[in-house]
Amino acid sequence: MARYQNLVNGNWKSSEKEITIYSPINQEKLGTVPAMSQAEVDEAMKAARAALPAWRDLASVERAAYLHKTADILERDKEKIGTILAKEVAKGIKAAIGEVVRTADLIRFAAEEGLRITGQAMEGAVLKLQVKTN
Repeated sequence: MARYQNLVNGNWKSSEKEITIYSPINQEKLGTVPAMSQAEVDEAMKAARAALPAWRDLASVERAAYLHKTADILERDKEKIGTILAKEVAKGIKAAIGEVVRTADLIRFAAEEGLRITGQAMEGAVLKLQVKTN
């Protein structure tokens, strides 16, 4: 049985309490996930907020590279992830693997769309139009 952890600020973290995940198919124990306390959630959110400026400062090409790498990992591990997904939600294995592939495709699409966004935002003045009626 797998014991999963959360990635917070670059470190894998467990919690004092865990939630056991069972398959709806046959009640097989699939693994555990951390049951984060409010303090742990607050810590994770604080770390995410602190990381945002560095992410924002990356060039769009660099952000896209990270997203493509994520998609590549999903594609590489689609069988393993799809098998776990199929057991967790009682889904057919082919459909579960297809969902992982679609997720990788959506991430790649988002990465490419981020590269196509160009231009600058400009504040415009409000134009008042008066219409005369007879």
